[in-house]
Amino acid sequence: MNHEHLLHSLFAGAPRTPVPWPRSGRLKHAPNIDPALVDSVLSSPAVLVEVDPRSLHANQPWLLAEHVAYYLTDTWWRTGRTARDQWAVMNRFPLVLPDHRNRLTIVAGHHRAAAAMLRGEPLVARVAPGSWDVPAALTPSVFLGPGDDHSTAFATLRPLGLDDLEIRFALRVARPGR
Repeated sequence: MNHEHLLHSLFAGAPRTPVPWPRSGRLKHAPNIDPALVDSVLSSPAVLVEVDPRSLHANQPWLLAEHVAYYLTDTWWRTGRTARDQWAVMNRFPLVLPDHRNRLTIVAGHHRAAAAMLRGEPLVARVAPGSWDVPAALTPSVFLGPGDDHSTAFATLRPLGLDDLEIRFALRVARPGR
């Protein structure tokens, strides 16, 4: 796949561009996304679903070409390493939640959503609180089943090039509170 052609179709050679989605409306004295819902999702297992990136609203105004270019490769998909803010729990996986008008809004992961949209693929994102009895995501492509223990995560992720610190972080996001 020609990543340069895909990038040019959105950025036209510029280092940044406005997001290609409608902006989620702002409220004057309140956040447009319920902070309690964000906290609930981030403190639950990392359950991922496919979302059509074309149907979303944006929570930020800009995209950076270098970050979208990174997500057009398979590095994040294989390893979970983000283009920026590697250790931020909110940034581990795209987060898509309803705004105050019940429109699905990208809370985190705008660059991954843009890459998915350019590729014509669904965005893999966290959308709602999960439960302990479903597989939890360690990376976008590696899941920890309900009966799997931490040794399974280490045995699976080390061959992908993740170090122990990265694996412990992936476990903390996948299974918070354990």
